[in-house]
Amino acid sequence: MDELTIPPLNHDDAERLRERAAQNARSVEEEARHILHTALHAEPSDAPEKLGTVIHQRFKSVGGVDLPAPARDALPRDPFARAS
Repeated sequence: MDELTIPPLNHDDAERLRERAAQNARSVEEEARHILHTALHAEPSDAPEKLGTVIHQRFKSVGGVDLPAPARDALPRDPFARAS
């Protein structure tokens, strides 16, 4: 089995880990292993939704808005030119 050394945690994180371990009747080391195992084996569907998806879902009921496409120049703009 591979070993992992973690540098010292800040006080708040260490305390939260101790509390979580106690609530789950595990040692701190067992709790850390459990957290890592759970995080590494999570299904992609457990991942939070992307911002665009959240915004789309939020405003889906109002039907959305059609915006005109912005005009495009034939040549790219000079990024160093001053705005007039």
